[in-house]
This record gives sequence, C-alpha cells and structure tokens, in this order.
Amino acid sequence: PGRSRRLRTWASSERDRRGEEGERAQEGSGPSNLGNQGNPPAVQITPALQALPRPSPKLELNEALWQVRESAIDKQREADAMMTMRPVTPQEQLLSLLSPTKKVAEPKSKSEDGSPSSPSSPTSPTGVSRGFSRTWAGRGFHARRLQATASSASLSEPAAAPAPLKTIRQLEDGEKIFDLYYWEKVLQQEGDGGKVVVCRPKAQQDENFNFVMKIKSKESLREDLHEEEFVRAQTRLLNFPPHPGVIRLREVLEDETFYYVVMEYKDGNMPPFAVSNVARDILATLCHLHKEGILHRDIKPDNLVMHMQDDPSTGNKMQKVALIDFDHADAEFNPQTAKNLARHCYGTARFNAPEAFLGMYSAATDLYSVGVIVYLLLTGTMPYPADFFEFPDQSPKSPAANRRWMENVVMEMQNHSVDWSHGTFTEIPHSKDFCQRLLAFDTAERFGSATEAMQHPWLK
Repeated sequence: PGRSRRLRTWASSERDRRGEEGERAQEGSGPSNLGNQGNPPAVQITPALQALPRPSPKLELNEALWQVRESAIDKQREADAMMTMRPVTPQEQLLSLLSPTKKVAEPKSKSEDGSPSSPSSPTSPTGVSRGFSRTWAGRGFHARRLQATASSASLSEPAAAPAPLKTIRQLEDGEKIFDLYYWEKVLQQEGDGGKVVVCRPKAQQDENFNFVMKIKSKESLREDLHEEEFVRAQTRLLNFPPHPGVIRLREVLEDETFYYVVMEYKDGNMPPFAVSNVARDILATLCHLHKEGILHRDIKPDNLVMHMQDDPSTGNKMQKVALIDFDHADAEFNPQTAKNLARHCYGTARFNAPEAFLGMYSAATDLYSVGVIVYLLLTGTMPYPADFFEFPDQSPKSPAANRRWMENVVMEMQNHSVDWSHGTFTEIPHSKDFCQRLLAFDTAERFGSATEAMQHPWLK
C-alpha cells in the first residue's frame, strides 16, 4: 500500500507539472491562441504522461482492506499483551513455588512413537480455574503468594527426578461429580468439614466403597477468608511424600460451587487398651508433618483412622493410626518460628489449645490436641467442661462477638483445674506426667516437639 500511494503522488505531481508547461507553451504561441481565449488551454498529453498509472477504484479498495487488516493485527497484539499480563491464578503460583526448577513444563506435542502428548501446562489459558481466579483477582492474594519464601519450595523438593505435580482439577463444562463417583452412605450431612460421603469411582470394576469424599462449599471458605489456605494445603497434600501416618489424597476436584476432596477410606476403631501405641503413632506422624513444614491444626478422634501396615521387623501386618482431614492445615509452617499468627481460629474448639483461640499456632498446639485425645481415651471424659466452648445463643454472631467469645474461652480454661485424680493415672505408669506435659496451659511447659514427646518413658 505504501508503494502504491507514493506512485500515485508522483504521477499526480508529474501531470501538474506537464500541465503547467503546456499552459506556458500556449501563452507564448501568439495570435494562434487569440481565437481560444474563452476556452481553457489544451494540455498536451505526451506518451510519457500516458504511461503513468492512474488511481483506480480497485487500488483504493485494496488500500482500505490493508488498513482494516493492519487494525486487526494491532488489536490482536494488544490482546496478546493483555494475556501475558493477566493475573496469575493461585494454583499456578503454588505450582511455581513447588516446582524445583521454578518453572512449569511447556506442553509437549505428540512424540515420534505415537505416544499421547503430555498434559497442558497449568499456566496455559486452558488450565485456568475460572471460578477461583475471578474470586481472588485484585484482593492481594497473588501478591502475597509471590512474596512466599524459597524455603516453602525446598520443603517439597524430592531427592529423585521430580514427578509431574498434581493440581486441583476443574470439572469440564457439563461434567458433574455424579458422573465420576457414586455414594450411598453419608457420614456427615453438614458441619464445619462440609458434607462427607463414602464413595467409589464409577469407572471402578468392583463395587467396593474404598474412598471418602469431603464436599466443601466455596462460599463458606470465602466467608471465612480461608480459601487461599485450603487450596494451598490440598495441593501440598496431593504431592506429599508417602507416609504411613498420612492418608493420601486420590484427587481434588472443583466446580463453580464446591471443592471435592477424595481420599482413601480406612475403616476401623481405635482400641482403648493401646492408648500409648495410638499416642506414639500420632506423634510419629506429627514429627514427619512438622519437619515437612505442615501444621495439622485439627487433630481429634474424627480425624484419626486405623489401617493395616507392614511391620518391617517381622513382615507381618499391624494396625497403625493415621491422620486425615487437612482442611485447616497450615502448609507453610516454619519450625523455627515460635508461633504463627493466624487471622482466624481453626480446628475444633474442644480439642484446641488455649492459644489457638487467640490465633497463635505452633507445634505445641498440635501436641495439645494429642493430649486431649490421650486424656479422653484414658479417662473417658474431656479435660474441660463442654459448656466452656459453647457460643452464647443470645449473642448475634459478628467478628467482635466471636472475638469476645474466644477470649472468654481462654479465661475459663486458665481458671479451671483439670481433674488428675482418675484411677487410670495410677494404674498406668507415667501416663499422668505424659498427659500433664501435653495439656499444660503454658506452651513453655509442654514438650518442645513431637520428637521430644516420643522420648517420654510411658511410650518406651
């Protein structure tokens, strides 16, 4: 188009110049021009002038089409630039932190041997979790994730070649959870943990119900400002190294309304005569979790299951206690920090340490919850009356009322004396001292770590 415009400009100026020369020639011809004074002088059209290109409607149309095409290209470039500047979703940021190379693998094309191509990169537009990104865009979530320290990434770096990281999968358009899983038994209809069902994949060959699914409402998580930590914890657990004390997640799905956390189902009952073994199993699991930078923050009997494990010394099967339900977990716990200050009180009130009601969490808060379980198994009662933890019915729920309730719970616990006169404490050696160390109101009087607690004589 530029060349055509330059050519037309040159042709126009050339015709004007030739015309002016013709006029001057007519004026200088004398009497022969007198008879044509009322008519404009004729322009002599030379062969050179005739050879010049004339602007045509077709040429002007082509120029207009080129301008439209250039405008479309400019708009596409602007759109591409905006795509590169779009907000990064929480899962993409978490993947970038978890990846040892700090990069997410590019999608691979089909291999030469005809094997299927690898999954798309989570950073591609097709892998964006639309519902979640809309919710958190502009709320400072992305900025906080980008400021995470490199220590969070180093905690999950495997010694061997890294396997592809698992992520929370967004259900496809038109795909429903009922298309993937079938359930009949409902363990919990509603509550803080959401709906809980015993299920099996529909693609499974047999009809055994070997999985539990927790259905968590996104709305409730967002009301508590807990969705960020929930996503972080579930993604960590999806890629967590195997450990006999942690039930692994099968997968985590999501749609616009719910998260679906699917884990193995290990049914069974804790034997009350093996309380010390139960305590040892829980503490061994906490040693591993705390070392990996995870606080559970909701240890209670409902989150303990029994499962069979190989005994390396004898080769026989033995029952072990394992932890489940990491909905309230802190996946960025730093063992070097005395207490992590949270914005909310997590966990279950009757099993929470006093400082947890003030939003302070550490390894000692998990140990306190273990102490409540051990006390319950040994005595059949809870160390504190249940009415300490009941929210006043007459008080409207609000942040201020919730804060006053939590402060009142702490004062009630501080003023109450735990009953240590139960006959179990005299029948089981060292059990009283073990429980007192776990249930101490002051964190400084508790065991310094799960490893230290496991060295207690009662667990030997």
